[in-house]
Amino acid sequence: MRYFDRIPAAAAVDTSVELAKNNGFKALSGVVNGLLRQYERLAAQGNDPLQLPSDPIQKLGILYSFPDSILQLWLEQFGQVQTEKLCEWFNRPPAIDLRVNILKTTLDEVEAAFSGLGITVERVPHLPQALRLTGGGRAIQQLPGFQEGWWTVQDSSAQLVGHLLAPQSEETVIDACAAPGGKTTHIAELMGDRGKIWACDRDASRLRKLQRISNAYN
Repeated sequence: MRYFDRIPAAAAVDTSVELAKNNGFKALSGVVNGLLRQYERLAAQGNDPLQLPSDPIQKLGILYSFPDSILQLWLEQFGQVQTEKLCEWFNRPPAIDLRVNILKTTLDEVEAAFSGLGITVERVPHLPQALRLTGGGRAIQQLPGFQEGWWTVQDSSAQLVGHLLAPQSEETVIDACAAPGGKTTHIAELMGDRGKIWACDRDASRLRKLQRISNAYN
């Protein structure tokens, strides 16, 4: 109600009350309704219903939903301006990054296929296989190249690990924490699919996921 301008207040209130009921807080649904209705009335009168405290820790905690202990640490180390920037940064929705399988295609080919469907991507600096979705997205399974194995979803920070390792063809690499397999398959690509990788994990259920990915990848 405070931050969205395309959702009617009545719909937000009704939905919030139903969420309270459906999540084990039926006894508090009246409280939810009363709080939000009062917020709506005060906002309609031109008053700000949310009066933030002057204490910077409490204020930032309310605005950005961070615990006091973390905010106290950041404020001591970075000051208020940088702390608020950190809060804003960590609250941003994550980007979706793709790792292009250079053994099957090229970044140019994937970019062209996406562009043909009105999907925009950008390259990620210092990561020669990374494309970041920036617009016109749709379900991952409907993106061009999904069925062909042209790319896999992998965060750019995870992609960096393989390049820092810099595995070479014909080497033997032990991935001791391999599941669910994203970095393992990346290592195989960087080795040119020539070499040996021992993919291990202490968790049996995660290893089963790794096996399924391996079968699909092959």
